Amino acid sequence: MRGARIIRTTASLAGLALCVGGVAPAGATSATTGTARLERVVATFATELGTPGVDTAAIRRAGLSPTLTGAMASALESLMACARISRTAAPDAEKAAALRSCGETAVAQVDALRTAASAPAAKRSNEIDLWPVLRYEPDNNDDVYDADYVLILDAAGDDSYFNNAGGNAIDVLRGPAPAPNPGPARGCQMDGELGFECVVAAAALVDLSGNDTYQRFETPGVDSACTSDPLVRRIVLEGAGAGGVGILVDARGDDTYNGKILTIGTGHIGFGYLRDVSGNDSYTAIRTSIGASVVAGTGHLLDEAGDDSYSYYMPAGGAFDNNGVCQTTTGTIMGGSLLGGLATFRDLDGTDTYAAPSAGALGSGQLGGVGVFLDAGGDTDGYTGPAGHTNNVTLLPSAANQGLFIDS
Repeated sequence: MRGARIIRTTASLAGLALCVGGVAPAGATSATTGTARLERVVATFATELGTPGVDTAAIRRAGLSPTLTGAMASALESLMACARISRTAAPDAEKAAALRSCGETAVAQVDALRTAASAPAAKRSNEIDLWPVLRYEPDNNDDVYDADYVLILDAAGDDSYFNNAGGNAIDVLRGPAPAPNPGPARGCQMDGELGFECVVAAAALVDLSGNDTYQRFETPGVDSACTSDPLVRRIVLEGAGAGGVGILVDARGDDTYNGKILTIGTGHIGFGYLRDVSGNDSYTAIRTSIGASVVAGTGHLLDEAGDDSYSYYMPAGGAFDNNGVCQTTTGTIMGGSLLGGLATFRDLDGTDTYAAPSAGALGSGQLGGVGVFLDAGGDTDGYTGPAGHTNNVTLLPSAANQGLFIDS
């Protein structure tokens, strides 16, 4: 990852939530204290993203339950702690380890938020739109998201996510007013734009229900130097962490995940996490995606149930790699790991299909990376790709491949 400006901090993660949340004044009710806490963390996070002046009065008008208010605040506090680690100057391995620990804490807080948002009391609240920090949609509308947010919570509807979708590279240059350039987010389309076209921070998305679409195929942006074929333009999407923490949890529905590079539960000197709880889902990307990791990063993909399909694609002429070169090869996908990373790909149930490249996939570990692929449930799945990867097979790590493949 190139281009991100970083500073050194010695703030401990353990004390950060207390620092952000503050101490309740004597006599304050839990409701007012929780609202003030959420307002405070939203305002602080916005300032740290370089977008101060967010009108947090919308939180008071939303009528959130105390439980939901507290869960939102806790999730945002965890994400802000991770974003602060992203700004530290530390060796890659040290930073990646700190982000892994912070990401695991944030996942627990995001899961608590999912539980709180599923309660009946949560359905009686109003929406909140505080770009670029918080978006809450409690209704059943089919929403279209084209601006980036740190935290999105959507209760229901067949939604379309054409934004960062829980990826930690956030476009604060484009979005709704008061963005400097009102309009849809463009984000980072190649590695060299991280820190310039988008802020390296932390993000999470929770979608509770609906048949959702994550990203779309478009005419190329920067990749037009390589191809005229349609592709997903952006990188670091859908629960991906590049130098930071990215989380996506989708609870229910038949969902479509489209990606490019560094996307769909992938970590690069960071922590990426995607969990799909139920539904018949489809996943596709070019490379370094779908539960993958590179450069000491951690990537997790967990699909708990459903008849799912996993594949990759390659535009004619390829797409830019990290060095701005048109790359026509794929790999490091579906449990693939490179350069000291850790990748876990787990599909726990369902009759699934895997169309993978012949190398760097389905539990592949190269150059110090460790990749784990697990398909459980005992169903008869379909495989094309690396030789020997098929039903009811276990392939242990070897000198040539520090990966583990299990179909059980």
